[in-house]
Amino acid sequence: MCHPAAGERAGCPHRLLRPSRSAQQLWPGTGYLTCIQILAQVRFIYQVAFPDRPEWQAETYAATNCGVRHALIILCLRFADHLFPLAFSLEWLQQIDVTRNFDAGELAAIPIAPRGVDVLGDPFFNGPDAFDPPYDFFAWGLIQEAYREEGEDEVYLPPYHLPFPLPRTWSVTRTACLIRQANLPEPLNHLAIVAEYIAGSTGNPWLDHEIDQYYDYLYDQAPIEWTPENVCRLKQQYDEALEMERQMEAIETWVAADPDNRMRAILALMQILYANEHLNQFPKISRPAEAGQPFRYLARLPSG
Repeated sequence: MCHPAAGERAGCPHRLLRPSRSAQQLWPGTGYLTCIQILAQVRFIYQVAFPDRPEWQAETYAATNCGVRHALIILCLRFADHLFPLAFSLEWLQQIDVTRNFDAGELAAIPIAPRGVDVLGDPFFNGPDAFDPPYDFFAWGLIQEAYREEGEDEVYLPPYHLPFPLPRTWSVTRTACLIRQANLPEPLNHLAIVAEYIAGSTGNPWLDHEIDQYYDYLYDQAPIEWTPENVCRLKQQYDEALEMERQMEAIETWVAADPDNRMRAILALMQILYANEHLNQFPKISRPAEAGQPFRYLARLPSG
């Protein structure tokens, strides 16, 4: 991925890695060799991710800071346009200039660029005013669940006035399970995805991992190797994340058409789901034959 040195064109291949006089002035230490390593790794990434685009693999870039920066930006854009967003260390990419030597080891893994949005914001400081429905209900429930597990009842938690209180046995993940069991119509069935998204339990890395969390914990400990299998898997997970995102947008759009009434309906639905589960824990109680079955939401949705 780098230009051949003048000596190579003249039949002297031993001069291939020797920098020009201007490059020697720009590069202290082994900077030039690091550029060569990075550009070679970029070519390998193209071979793995885009085997059907030999013209991209044949492109050449100067073995300088500017050449490396150009090669990496083009690579990122092509991933975003054809596969999925590819993020090297964002700080690293933004700081590429002609005065800094790079570390070729930083390209040894695929840094996933999560699509997750920080829905919670700063809930412990801003309170529920920082939320938007329907995420707010699940986010606030998750916060209260965390406080309950830690047993810090004395810690101040800003009140959130709900038309219906949270069920006594509230759990975000349990709520998602109950919603799935209820076989709700669209878009209410997508509330399960919203709940799992808030809890970071969708099982999809594009939605569950924040970018800082990925670099702090996952990137250093378990880097993803550059293999065709891994690239295909990440592409599949990315497409699935886009579909989940579409589903969450559908329920958000539905609620936005009549926020007060539809959020009240969602809160009432949560209470009914938990009440039905509680009823099922007492099989000896006389009740209709269908009471032991998972709750089915049969009411007609509001028009519009």
